[in-house]
Amino acid sequence: MSPWIMVMICFVSAVMLLTVYRKENPVYTPAGICLLLMGVYKAIDAVTDEALSYSWVIWVKRAFQLAMLIVIGYMAWQVIRKARAEKNEE
Repeated sequence: MSPWIMVMICFVSAVMLLTVYRKENPVYTPAGICLLLMGVYKAIDAVTDEALSYSWVIWVKRAFQLAMLIVIGYMAWQVIRKARAEKNEE
């Protein structure tokens, strides 16, 4: 699979999340940012023809992804909790 296909998938998904779906739910904003940065990472990896996955950069990327996963999980939990509270009020 060409790395450029992965780059395009990341960029298109990020643009959709940041422009269209962001208005529906705030959880999509950090997810879009994460996908945008993943696309940049994959583009740099494809342009340099050097596997960045075998360098210290992979640890920075993994730490960022873990932080974004925690933020997205917390935001999703807040949305679910709010929806349950509204449902119980009815």
